[in-house]
Amino acid sequence: MAFLDRMEALKDRFVNSDKFTDATITRTSGAATYDPIVGKTVTTSATIPCRAVLGTIEVENDRGAIVEKTAVTVNVAIKAGDVITIGTTTVTIGTVKTTAPHGTAILWKGVAK
Repeated sequence: MAFLDRMEALKDRFVNSDKFTDATITRTSGAATYDPIVGKTVTTSATIPCRAVLGTIEVENDRGAIVEKTAVTVNVAIKAGDVITIGTTTVTIGTVKTTAPHGTAILWKGVAK
């Protein structure tokens, strides 16, 4: 079994474990536009199903202090600005790091704004 196959199998074991749960990503795309029918400015958004787990991470803020932030690990690609809902918890993603052994992305970790 090749290295990437082993990493993919490992990811699948993580994602299908009881630590991960069903979640949704709401991604707003494009600029807001005015809809004359409803008389409001509207944005387009997509809902993407995923599996995710919440945690915390210590990060350095702009003043150099260490602060604790909410982190979300998911099995599909996420972007800054995505909103992830896990149960009743909603997190807006600020930064994203990708776990990509040998350049193949397998997991994404987002840190809340």
